[in-house]
Amino acid sequence: MLNLDAKEISNILVNKIT
Repeated sequence: MLNLDAKEISNILVNKIT
């Protein structure tokens, strides 16, 4: 997994679902 901040991970997940 990439070394990302929690908010970045959340943002990526949201971008995948939307």
